Amino acid sequence: MKAIRSKIKNRLKKFVELDVSGLRT
Repeated sequence: MKAIRSKIKNRLKKFVELDVSGLRT
């Protein structure tokens, strides 16, 4: 369960970073 949660967190982080960079440009 912990591994899955960390995986989801990492994916969310990547998506958020992409969204932020996309909004900035």
